[in-house]
Amino acid sequence: GNYSCEGFNVAGWGDTSEENPLDIYYEPGNATMVHYPHVAIKRKSVTFNCSIEDRGNPIATRYRWLRGGKPVMDVVTPSWTVDPVGLDSRTTFSCFAYNEGGEGNAAEVRLEVHAPPAFVQKLHPYTGALYSTSNISLACRVECVPSCTISWFKDGVGIEDSDKRYYITSQYLAAEPATGDFESAYSVLHFNMSAWPDGILDRIRDSSNYSCVSSNNSAGPGVRSTTYFGVEYPPENTSLSNAAISVEEGKIPPRIVCSSRAYPEPAFYWTRNGETIVKGSALVVNSVLGRDDAGVYTCVAFNKHGNHSTDAVIDIHYKPTCGIVRKEVNNEDVLICTATGSPRESEFEWSLKYENDTLQSHKTGGDAYESILTLDNDVSAMRTYVCVASNSVGMGPPCEIEVAGYVAWWLKGDILTPYILIAAVAALLLAVILICVIIICICRRKRRQDKFITYVKKPQVPTTTTTTTPSATTANATTTGTPNKEPPQASDDRNENVSTANADLVVTGESSTAGGSQIEPGEYENLPFHGLATPPKKEKEAITAKSNTYIY
Repeated sequence: GNYSCEGFNVAGWGDTSEENPLDIYYEPGNATMVHYPHVAIKRKSVTFNCSIEDRGNPIATRYRWLRGGKPVMDVVTPSWTVDPVGLDSRTTFSCFAYNEGGEGNAAEVRLEVHAPPAFVQKLHPYTGALYSTSNISLACRVECVPSCTISWFKDGVGIEDSDKRYYITSQYLAAEPATGDFESAYSVLHFNMSAWPDGILDRIRDSSNYSCVSSNNSAGPGVRSTTYFGVEYPPENTSLSNAAISVEEGKIPPRIVCSSRAYPEPAFYWTRNGETIVKGSALVVNSVLGRDDAGVYTCVAFNKHGNHSTDAVIDIHYKPTCGIVRKEVNNEDVLICTATGSPRESEFEWSLKYENDTLQSHKTGGDAYESILTLDNDVSAMRTYVCVASNSVGMGPPCEIEVAGYVAWWLKGDILTPYILIAAVAALLLAVILICVIIICICRRKRRQDKFITYVKKPQVPTTTTTTTPSATTANATTTGTPNKEPPQASDDRNENVSTANADLVVTGESSTAGGSQIEPGEYENLPFHGLATPPKKEKEAITAKSNTYIY
């Protein structure tokens, strides 16, 4: 109310003061709080309303909010909307009013929050695995409060527990405050490769769509995630639009396109001599090529599982160049013209410089084709031989060689020539000496076979003074020491003399048994060309020897 005062002393009462009102402050009354919706849904909003019956004095117009026991400084109104609701909203909310008289009693409520099915870990749009991989699995994780279940489908058809090619493992995971995720269902689809044919995936049949599907819950409908599962393999069957190209020198070759089978799709690059020259599937050359550009160009197809390559050969055609060398082949003096060009197959033409006639030759195959020209040894003048090689591109430049005229070998002035001549003369002399020795030996052997017999004609004496008896003949033969065997026959004349030996001839031996001088029938033995006739001196000595022979 209004209050005034008066003063009093011995003099009496004073004047009454001006009235002033008296206002009593007190805090607001108890607060009450409601929220809508009653169960909050994740990612949606919830509104809290705080009210009081006794607003206090002065009337309370400001409110204070607490979330999980911590003041919310920026909200002072009786109504507060939380948007969006998350995992951190699953806590206690408090509110109270306050004025100059103090703070009223707070109202408190714990908010319940549900989460509709939502993927924490969904399937990738594409999942691939190498066809020979032994460990393959697909996994998904669905946040859902209340809890939900997860099922798997292949091309829209559910995968049952009875299918031995797969097995499924599941678990319900706790909330993760760090990420704000509510409780979630986690499911893994495992491929049991031991149950697959040959333990590998079929590239066509097993490339399919796999889906992870959750059930509904009170907060919302189920969710589905689908991946295309591709059976992968490294590049193979790499091929070229043109594996061999021939182009003339100074021209631009056509493009070469490389292709290969692989999954995922392969990338390409081209190399030459180990260095990358082009990235991409096409080899495009925009400049003219020289002969040094010929060779092997390699296309490499690759993906994450490996690579595969193939080669293209670019052959640069150009006119041949030639060179001539002189050699001795099969004891013949020849010229060899060697051509180097592309293509290697070449035609050759030989000629003499400053003359129009062509020469005949023959060709042999090799790394570089050759033509052989046999030289004429009867030519004594110097000549210049010219060789021209040509191929499909055209005729190459001529090459030539000067050849001196033929000179007899003993006139060539070779350092070995004098030694060869000396050896030849020595061999000839040795042959002559050998022939003479052979002739001498033959003559000696012939004389020995005749036993060196000398036939002497008997002198004419009267028959009255000479007595010839068989005994005397025997004694004479014995005395002269002649062997009992017959001498060899030398000629027809000698045979006649031998047949009448007892009447007309006296045979002399090698020695005399009567002590007289020895008669050497081999006096002329060392004369190889002497005849077999006895010299006159021998005849006289033979007669003397006979006259000194006695018979006892």
